[in-house]
Amino acid sequence: MKTIRCTRAAILLAGLLPLQLVGEKVSGGGQATPPASLNELSGSRNPATDLYQKQASAYRDLQRGKAETSGLQSRSTILSDGRYWTMVPKGAVLMVPSKLKGRVKTKSTGKFLAWQQFYLRNRGWVHCYPVQIRQARGEQAITKNALEGCRQTGRVTVAVLGKDPVSVSERALKASR
Repeated sequence: MKTIRCTRAAILLAGLLPLQLVGEKVSGGGQATPPASLNELSGSRNPATDLYQKQASAYRDLQRGKAETSGLQSRSTILSDGRYWTMVPKGAVLMVPSKLKGRVKTKSTGKFLAWQQFYLRNRGWVHCYPVQIRQARGEQAITKNALEGCRQTGRVTVAVLGKDPVSVSERALKASR
């Protein structure tokens, strides 16, 4: 029986590879089942691995529609087109026209999509307004003209930093009113 030593990178692929390729001996010549977790494979506790596993589990729960309502969803605003939904941080939605109030939900329905995929599908009613980090923190106000421009689009306006939604401090919005 042959054993191969490997690096941590190979351990990350352990869920896809039989254990005999990752250094575990398998008797009987058959293939072993993958470990339940990366910690089980490495034999030690790694905080980064634990965090990764929690995040991966939360993402899988979102995809299955089983997101915990007291955690992530309570800190988020849900946008939905009826078939698909996504979450943005509370404070990221700057404007909601009265005709689109039904698109901002308190409960998820349908299939979860990550922000980028959701935005691509719903560009017709979602508008991204780019903000600077100073505006998100409330150190710099968003101008009245900018907010009026968002209002005139007639779409739900979401603040983004780069390509991702970001919460905007109330101070940045109050200073412009």
